[in-house]
Amino acid sequence: MYPSSRDCDSPASAWQHLTMSPDLTESTPLTVEQAYEAAYRFVAQYYERERIVPFMLMLTSMRPTDDRERTSDPASWHDWLRCVEESVAGSPLPELSAPQD
Repeated sequence: MYPSSRDCDSPASAWQHLTMSPDLTESTPLTVEQAYEAAYRFVAQYYERERIVPFMLMLTSMRPTDDRERTSDPASWHDWLRCVEESVAGSPLPELSAPQD
């Protein structure tokens, strides 16, 4: 069972009981690029289970490239950097609401 927000003080503490590969620790540093790749891989593996068109479209725009724009959709990289800045600053996670019909 996954931890709920009421079971912990912060999102980070919610996952402390989960085990990691022996090569990783809670303080394993990632570059901004490695973190982006990890996020891409996370969404991609989710898409493999739930083949939902919006995820496929998001992965298409997020696809890493070797050019200076870094992603298929240049706005994705800039959005990523903003999210990294917010995380480093300790900003609260966004609240999600149910889709509206």
